Amino acid sequence: MTLAPLHAAPVAKPVSLCTPAETVIFECRTKRRLVAVCAGQGGTQYRAGLPGKLELVSPAGSAGLTYANRAYSGGGESQVRFASGDYGYVVYSSTIRTRFGDGPNDPAFGAGIIVTKGGTAVSQDRCIAPADAILDLTTAQQRLPEGEFVDHD
Repeated sequence: MTLAPLHAAPVAKPVSLCTPAETVIFECRTKRRLVAVCAGQGGTQYRAGLPGKLELVSPAGSAGLTYANRAYSGGGESQVRFASGDYGYVVYSSTIRTRFGDGPNDPAFGAGIIVTKGGTAVSQDRCIAPADAILDLTTAQQRLPEGEFVDHD
């Protein structure tokens, strides 16, 4: 008796706004769009929208993009930011310890995009799966200058 070879079902390639040649610094899906910060040979770029239909792209290269990081007890938050006119765009990824003492620390993950106008937050869009939206701080530090941390709720 000859058994037919087993073939695994093809795994769907995750949708990304970064090309295969780029390093993903940050990427997540919100209810309305994908948001990514991609580092490549031409610099680092913020992108928002859908593949083939980008709504917002930072200028080519790394001009205007900065990173910030803040440590918390049992966690921290990393951000990448850029400005376009009066508007600022901040992507963030955070881990916060929610329990101390015996037992697990039950971390809470947060990730999303904050839009500011004149320094005031005008909108915030949270990532659907914040635990998967980790900001690669090491690459951000290598590719971008340090900027100011943006406080938010």
